[in-house]
Amino acid sequence: KCFFEKCSYAILCLAIIILSACAHLPAPPKWLAKIELNGPYDNELPEKYVAQLRGASLTSDWGIPYIFMSVGLHYESTGDEVRSIHYFDRAIEEFRKRKDLYGEGTATSRKIFTLYEFGRIQDAFNLIKEKDKEWNTPSMKIFVNHNYGHYFLMNGDYAMAAAYFKQAIDGNSDYKDEFNLQVIRRDSELEYGISLILTDYVSKMVKKYRLMEFDQAFYDAIRTKNVDNGIAHLNQVLVMNREIRKTKIGSYTPENVFQMMETNAFNFLGLANGIKGNWKDSHSYLERASELAGKASFRIGEMDTLLFLNQVYILEKNINDGKNAAEKLNKMGDKYHLPFYQIWAKYILSRYFLGFGDSQKAIEVLKEAAAIIEQQRSTLIVDKLKETYLFNRQVIYESLIYILSREGDFKGAMEMAERAKSRVMVDLLAGKDISRNKAEEELLKKEEEYSKDILKIKRQLVKTYNEEEIKEISSRLIKAEGGYRDLVIKVKNKNEELFSMISVQSLGSSDIQNMLDEDTTLVDYFVTDDLLYIWAIDKDRVHLERVKIPVNELKNLVSSFLSSISSRDREKTEKLSQRIYDIILKPIMPFVSRGRIGFIPHDFLNYLPIAALSNKGKYLVEDHSIFYTPSATVLKYTMEKKVESGLKPLLAFGNPFLGDESLSLPYAEIEVERIKKRIDKASVFLKLDATETRAKELLNSYDIVHFATHGYFAEEDPVNSSLLLASGNGDDGRLSALEIFKLHFRGRVVILSACNTALGKSSTGSEIIGLNRSFLYAGSPSVVSSLWSIDDKVTADFMDDFYTQIQGGKGIAHSLKQAQVDMIKKKYEPYYWAPFILTGRY
Repeated sequence: KCFFEKCSYAILCLAIIILSACAHLPAPPKWLAKIELNGPYDNELPEKYVAQLRGASLTSDWGIPYIFMSVGLHYESTGDEVRSIHYFDRAIEEFRKRKDLYGEGTATSRKIFTLYEFGRIQDAFNLIKEKDKEWNTPSMKIFVNHNYGHYFLMNGDYAMAAAYFKQAIDGNSDYKDEFNLQVIRRDSELEYGISLILTDYVSKMVKKYRLMEFDQAFYDAIRTKNVDNGIAHLNQVLVMNREIRKTKIGSYTPENVFQMMETNAFNFLGLANGIKGNWKDSHSYLERASELAGKASFRIGEMDTLLFLNQVYILEKNINDGKNAAEKLNKMGDKYHLPFYQIWAKYILSRYFLGFGDSQKAIEVLKEAAAIIEQQRSTLIVDKLKETYLFNRQVIYESLIYILSREGDFKGAMEMAERAKSRVMVDLLAGKDISRNKAEEELLKKEEEYSKDILKIKRQLVKTYNEEEIKEISSRLIKAEGGYRDLVIKVKNKNEELFSMISVQSLGSSDIQNMLDEDTTLVDYFVTDDLLYIWAIDKDRVHLERVKIPVNELKNLVSSFLSSISSRDREKTEKLSQRIYDIILKPIMPFVSRGRIGFIPHDFLNYLPIAALSNKGKYLVEDHSIFYTPSATVLKYTMEKKVESGLKPLLAFGNPFLGDESLSLPYAEIEVERIKKRIDKASVFLKLDATETRAKELLNSYDIVHFATHGYFAEEDPVNSSLLLASGNGDDGRLSALEIFKLHFRGRVVILSACNTALGKSSTGSEIIGLNRSFLYAGSPSVVSSLWSIDDKVTADFMDDFYTQIQGGKGIAHSLKQAQVDMIKKKYEPYYWAPFILTGRY
């Protein structure tokens, strides 16, 4: 079970309660029962649920929706997503029939948790937003606020989570007479307490894991009032747990349900007291949690006790006991194949090895942790959620890069940076169908089946306490994982680029160097909390520079630079341009050739228009043609793509009708009309004719495809970033990255001239990578896109110049450079020419 789900066992217990209460009921004859079971999947229901439903229909009608919740939980435990969701929907429907709003709130919350369990995070969040609009009464807002809090807690936004949980608690003061409200009040108290405890702790502790050094200033920074308040709310959870035990319904509840809840509370009380430096109380709470977890057969509770014990030992600076606890956690994580605990334990062990001066052993265990991360895909969404609670696995890559570079292995450090970037795309596409033919579709279906089978076996393993059963289940798991690996190899043999989308890959440094010509240098960035790594790679060498700069300082500089460009503040833009140049370019420029530079950005650097960085008043683009690539591996695939002959010259879409005049782009219309005049036999579609359907149908018949349309960038779900076109013929008008992955393009370049991105608080650039990468995968060797939209005649002039270069036989990178340099010569500010970037083949 995942971490967030075990924090909500109170909702789970409702279903168990009804099972216990109804189990003794005799199953009446079918003709006597007042419920008809003729819906989808009803003929496959286990007999015990059929008996309970028929019995409840005669004696306890109110219990029917709870029994359907039990059925949903049953199918969830077997890994059957479709049936699980179906029966939670049945429970919701039955609550509505009985006009039981609080029951509906409980069942909807449980459905949301199940969506998380199966990796459908965005669907879960969308359901919360839907209920936020639908449930307008204060009492139903309790459920909405609790679920918002839950979502933000999972994603590591503790302050936002705490704000929502507080609203849920404040709105739920009259809970004692309604069991559903009593349950969600207890859950809100628990998660509010957790949010408060983690608010100041995690951000400070993550930075200190690297050093294992704690001074008084650090302890003062984590020992805040939030921790005291969190402890108070956790103690309230224990009080409420006792109260629920005494209720009529609570008396039917198996004791282990209450023990699980108390295990969670005691574990966090142990951590909180460790943060405060109350070592004796901390260990006492953790011992109590361990005892309760054992009684309840609650394996994850036991693992969390070890997890928190590790952190307390670190805070205590207790090296010997800490290392022993980390080794024990590592052993148990490996035994039960629990990736989060395996990764965390190996990371902590690496810190101890570093402390003992054994860098090679530290590298070894960190590489083991990285290998575990890279074996995961859609099956392990559970751990992806949990990592944001306490530990972000990106730290594994950061640590490896730090140690390898410190040891002088610059090439090894760069390869780890490339693997980290590859993992981002693999994670984004986890569970998504990006097949382009029947054979690929079948392979991806089998891959998903293996993933679900592996997850199901792991669920069985974590619940088992019998050693013989553990051996048998472990054997089945090894076999299933072997089958999965064999299947992935089949994918590689069928389509190597598809293989790179479902499995973390990176080129070796020598392969990268061999791919480059004499005039090209790759500049690869990797951002960490306090260091910016910059590699310059050409045919002859791999050079690394490490720039010491806090990540927030660099991000603020980039954000200010973008703002100054947008406001056309020339003086501020020039100052910031030089400042950022000095940080990210000056250190490596002595190692860059005079020809092309290919940039591999990382994180928020994806939003940076590098062409507009200047040194002593001269822009970088004036001396170099520039291109971007998400990774060196992606560059390899784009360089290998073959452009077919005999294609029609150009397809363009401009100013599509989006149903709202405020979204009109009149200059985009002028832009594509001018392209039509320049390029003979160009096909241009405007307004109502610029449809998504037409784009899908015609894309593979043209050499150049040009979209002068709005782009929607979905930061929270990057593969749903899309181009906005006219709707019709069953299409919604949003040509999403996920849809583009499945298309086939045979030409030279795709141009996206009116897209608009925005650097926000938590922006990582994934939405930019997602949309550009989708066109590259669809077959385009090159994508020219814009970082911001300029609906101005100047864009039409810019594109006119760009196409002049293209028609003259120049390459894409050279054509883009020349168009930008011509704008500079005409004294245009960066706002008008800097947003255009080339991704892929130059």
